[in-house]
Amino acid sequence: MKESEVLITFNIAELSEEGMKHLFDAEASLRKAGISFDTGAGFGGRDWEFDWSLTGPVKVFHKKFKGEDED
Repeated sequence: MKESEVLITFNIAELSEEGMKHLFDAEASLRKAGISFDTGAGFGGRDWEFDWSLTGPVKVFHKKFKGEDED
């Protein structure tokens, strides 16, 4: 499998205040585990970027694209 860069966007309009708290708590918990990555917000979303900025005991691999047949 190839290492991959991923952008995850959480739709802020669909998250409650409690949901947003859990999202920020998750980010803090990952930092405490030594995992960091770029985050940001805009255009109604909260972004996590698993790209060159991802550091710590984690890697992201490309498994397949949605809709690809398994061989």
